Amino acid sequence: MKGIFWFVLKFFAVFFVLEALLVGSSIPLLQEPIASLEAGLLGLESEGNIILSEGGNFEISPSCTGLVSSIILAAIIFSLKKPEIKKKIGIFLAGSVSLLVLNLFRIYLVILGGELFGFWIVEPLHILSWFATTALILVLWYYLTMQITGIRNFSGFL
Repeated sequence: MKGIFWFVLKFFAVFFVLEALLVGSSIPLLQEPIASLEAGLLGLESEGNIILSEGGNFEISPSCTGLVSSIILAAIIFSLKKPEIKKKIGIFLAGSVSLLVLNLFRIYLVILGGELFGFWIVEPLHILSWFATTALILVLWYYLTMQITGIRNFSGFL
């Protein structure tokens, strides 16, 4: 029980610090290229971090960049005792890159859904796809980390 308590405490500390940094920031070097790429793929126009559509405009906010999922991943990885720090950093970097790429597909599908079915579907698709992506990366993290470390039980990470 003590291990779980410390894990949860460290998880929320890491998560809230990183999330506060993200929420209070603007990341035009990431937001604007994502908006431009997605708009181009869908035959739409973009201005800065806004994708222009007849049905409604789509804003690529800092939270839409895939960094929130990376923050969750960081909070999990760096709150556990194992594996050692070098492996944690490698797992985090590989996972974050995967999340950012996967997020591009997620944004594309959300905007495509809005274009095909109407703007009303965007928010439900956005929420559903975010939770699905997060669940997928957590499952992949768990099984890949087990393979890398040889640990067969989550309590072995605590």
